[in-house]
Amino acid sequence: MPLDPRIPEVTNIMGVRMTVYENPRLLASDNLRGCCMHSQGRIEIDPLLCPDQQCETYWHEVLHAVAYAVEVKMDEDEVSRLARGLFQVLRANGLAFGDREILYYQLPSNGATLTADAYVKARQE
Repeated sequence: MPLDPRIPEVTNIMGVRMTVYENPRLLASDNLRGCCMHSQGRIEIDPLLCPDQQCETYWHEVLHAVAYAVEVKMDEDEVSRLARGLFQVLRANGLAFGDREILYYQLPSNGATLTADAYVKARQE
């Protein structure tokens, strides 16, 4: 399974070009969802994760890179909580994700959050 298309292939983090790679061995071998190698300009994400987990993992690794670049010490739990919160804000508000828009919509009738395809289908029913 390839990475979610919402995840940019390259991200500029504080002037460092970070390339995003698939690594399907992360979960199996190290029980990791992703990893950030700032000095190598590399973010790896396990493509076996569901799309939302891939996106949340992307933000988790971006936060690691930012913390490293600005010399802020955060433990793994702090990074995880911030990444989860950041991704939820982006998703809930349909904000840009790189040059790809996160396509989630809320139904006015019950407030359910749907993907663009599901939203169109629900509106037709």
